[in-house]
Amino acid sequence: MLDELGIAGAAAFVYMLYRLFKKGFLVLKRNYNILLVGLYAGLAGILLHAFVDFDWSLMFMPLLFFFGFGLLISQGKKEYFVFKHSPLEKRKKSLKEVKSYKVKSNNGKKVTALVVVTVILFLLFLFPFTAARENFNAKAGTGRISWQETINQYKSSIAFDPLCAEYHYDLAHFNFEILIPSAPDPTQFVNEATNEYNAAIKHCPEFFLYHFELARLYLQTNNEKAIDEFTKAVELNPVDAGGHASLGFAYLRLKQDTIMSKIQFEKAVELDPKNADAYLGFGNLYEELSNIEEAIENYELAIKYNRKNAYAYYRLGVIYKDEGKLPEAVHNLFYALQYNPNLKEAQTEYEKFAPIITIVNPRAKEGIKVGTAYEIKWILSNINNIEYYNVVLLPKKGKTITIASGLAKDVFLYRYRLPADLEIGEYRIRIYAMAPVFMENKFGKWLSYKEVVVNITH
Repeated sequence: MLDELGIAGAAAFVYMLYRLFKKGFLVLKRNYNILLVGLYAGLAGILLHAFVDFDWSLMFMPLLFFFGFGLLISQGKKEYFVFKHSPLEKRKKSLKEVKSYKVKSNNGKKVTALVVVTVILFLLFLFPFTAARENFNAKAGTGRISWQETINQYKSSIAFDPLCAEYHYDLAHFNFEILIPSAPDPTQFVNEATNEYNAAIKHCPEFFLYHFELARLYLQTNNEKAIDEFTKAVELNPVDAGGHASLGFAYLRLKQDTIMSKIQFEKAVELDPKNADAYLGFGNLYEELSNIEEAIENYELAIKYNRKNAYAYYRLGVIYKDEGKLPEAVHNLFYALQYNPNLKEAQTEYEKFAPIITIVNPRAKEGIKVGTAYEIKWILSNINNIEYYNVVLLPKKGKTITIASGLAKDVFLYRYRLPADLEIGEYRIRIYAMAPVFMENKFGKWLSYKEVVVNITH
């Protein structure tokens, strides 16, 4: 109310609420019965809860509130009124007298009608509540239940409330972020995500996020519609630096339009000088223009402002590989995979020079008692350039404990007994694949590492 009507409008709204409750209380005094008391208490509860949560951002909540007050006040004394107006007063004599009729009181029928209307309203509003619950369960269960069950829950929420754009968006986003990256053939999930994003836009065309996410999907599938959707997102939210950066990416990748992409990247930096996506875009642009030094500089800026920028690490790794700087290439590619294990391009390049380590034992979050012996097992995707292994135990605070060093590269198992005086708590077991001398650089002497979190107990 403050945003759309200002202080005066918000004050009028608060006054209206006050008048509704006052009027409702008078109705209770004149027509006391337990159903009306329950309705009044429920309406008060809805208002009180709105002070601690954003209930009324869901349109069915204020609808329920005002319908409820309409139902309550309609049970009061019947009143008829007209607005006086001077021209009508002058015609007073020419108006025919209207007969007045007495309204017979029949509390039994009124209560029955009230019950019927209440039941109907309850059933009507049950659908949105059920839809919201199904949508919540789908989000909460992601990763803990099967993807088929999650999909069914999202579709149930849409079935109960098909006009809610958010539910269409959530289903599309689940397909985009979870199913498409892991599917051998993602065509089905791409189509479903596209349809659901479009459904969300149909029901809420002015929300920039829906256009932005659909554009991301189009960009990933090399569909030129990405430019139109990013453009719409930027029009709806012109101060979003990420939107401008993404539009620049689309121009560069889909149309090789370096001029338009540069305009968008510059706008993104103007809006947010620390926007990592803008510098990532500039890196791509300068690579396209064969200006490698500028590309490296911008990729490093992207990493500076986002330490987990996997794609910037990947592009730096490729550049260093092409320049013959293998140590720098390997370590940048390693961090690309560390921050985005699904980045297939980085994995392909990385495994040409170094292994990906998988720890088989111990399992994540496994409890291990002090003084006991256990086996540390691991497997490798390859043995490229490995000299030996080091295994260490990392506490949350304090010095690193060396478990083993200089293990031969064909060893994939080590038995270790925890010290009896080791402090209990959370530790990380980390296995390093160590590099030959020619692969060492500023990152350190390792090619690759993998770690698992364990709990040390008594």
